[in-house]
Amino acid sequence: MWAGEGPGLMSSRRPIAWEVLGLPQPHQAWIATEGHCWQILRAHDGVYGNWSGKYKSLEEALAVVAATLN
Repeated sequence: MWAGEGPGLMSSRRPIAWEVLGLPQPHQAWIATEGHCWQILRAHDGVYGNWSGKYKSLEEALAVVAATLN
């Protein structure tokens, strides 16, 4: 997902959320910025949980997703 400013949201565009690819089926996850922290949204077999966590970086949140699958 992207956010921006101005008409058409084309100026100052920046990514605000990422889908985590490469997870084994039926797992899905997304990581998004919420102010100054990062959160994770998980789904399993099409059932979505809630946004959770307050991570300092995208990489930290991604590591948590990877660790919970092992």
